[in-house]
Amino acid sequence: MLVQTLSGEEMSPEMQGDKILEDPESSSTIRTYLTGKVKSRYKEKLEDHTSEIEELAAENGAKYINVSTEKDFFESFFDIWELINK
Repeated sequence: MLVQTLSGEEMSPEMQGDKILEDPESSSTIRTYLTGKVKSRYKEKLEDHTSEIEELAAENGAKYINVSTEKDFFESFFDIWELINK
């Protein structure tokens, strides 16, 4: 079972304009200017990345589910439980 968790902001960023982004795991930063085109490209790359993960999981006999951190924990747990018991 492979569970990918993403926040709503990761799935569909609301921010725009001149921003400094910080990686919470490494504390590294990058300055960027977020336009509609940049956000659109980001979403495309995220979808491609997620599809690759899902394909790799399937190739290795694993089930895959993407869970939003915006969703209630128990609802997410139930979704995962249902997928495991299919």
